[in-house]
Amino acid sequence: MEYCNRQEPTTLAQERAKNGHPEPYRVRYWGVGNEVWGGGGTLTPEAYADKYRRFSSAMPSFTHMIGEQSAMYAIASGPDGNKPIERVNWTKDLFNELARYRQPKIDGYDVHFYNWNIAHEDDTSTSYPKEGWDRLVKGCLDLEDEIFRQDRMIRNGLAAMPLPELATDPRLQHIDLIVGEWGNWHRDATVARPALYQHATIRDAITTALTLDVLQRNCDTVSMACNAQTINVLNALILTDGEKMALTPNYYVFEMYKAHRGAMAIRLPRQDEESKAYQFASIKGSEITVDLINARTDKEIDVDLAFDRPVEMQSMISLASDDLHACNVPGEEPRLIPTHEAFASARGTKLAAVLKPASVNTLRLKIAA
Repeated sequence: MEYCNRQEPTTLAQERAKNGHPEPYRVRYWGVGNEVWGGGGTLTPEAYADKYRRFSSAMPSFTHMIGEQSAMYAIASGPDGNKPIERVNWTKDLFNELARYRQPKIDGYDVHFYNWNIAHEDDTSTSYPKEGWDRLVKGCLDLEDEIFRQDRMIRNGLAAMPLPELATDPRLQHIDLIVGEWGNWHRDATVARPALYQHATIRDAITTALTLDVLQRNCDTVSMACNAQTINVLNALILTDGEKMALTPNYYVFEMYKAHRGAMAIRLPRQDEESKAYQFASIKGSEITVDLINARTDKEIDVDLAFDRPVEMQSMISLASDDLHACNVPGEEPRLIPTHEAFASARGTKLAAVLKPASVNTLRLKIAA
């Protein structure tokens, strides 16, 4: 932290300057340990609570960071979200331990949740049966239930914290929920060289879009979330091979979803269970962005939407593939890229759209003047 943020000419600040960056990096977000239940130490919640108290108490504040919140943001290691029993016990035990004496500063609680796909030999990143498609779609949606569960346990844990003996003592009253790692983890990635390198097909694009919609729909609960990872590992947006590069279908989903930045989520049901059409929408000023996902591989879906005021159609962008196993390979022509479509129309307060099989679609609308 001294090396990254200290402005005064301490030994570490001078070392940073010598390495080419005289100005502080102004890094605010700090994870105090990572996956401490596994490779981060195989700790118990009680052992981690002791370590967390010590390190978070030693964190400097760097009040010189003008123009930003000066206090450093301390993130505690939450549970392994892929273990149904442990993920509950970890959070309960950690908060019980923190309640024993005065609480340290905790700003965020980091839950990791991977969409595991490693148990079936016939299911890899680019080769899978129909059951593998359905299994992965269901798996990514399970994240929403875990968000509800962890949020409830955090609130219950905070409510059980004892009142400070002195009115001037701080009290831990709120902790942000963070999904610090999420994404698909396929069987072949476990033995890949380079490590955890895996390709992405339209199946990964579908689950990436569904996960982003889960996170956006719960934006009042989840304050931060990180796709794992950006380049060359697991649910990557970019793959490289030497000097060659490819943008994966996941990259294009992120590109298509940029319109939601700075917008307000519109409360909608997650899906039509019968049709397997999933939806999310946001509004920013007079612009509405609607995500429509067809998670079926066998047929188109007709979707009808109703608004409380007249809207005008602006554009429809679709990411789809006739080959469910196709992927974008570094150095080759991309096989999966978004296209502008004309399969949607708006009239008055009604909108009708046709969704290709296995497709991610974003529609841009404008509230009529």
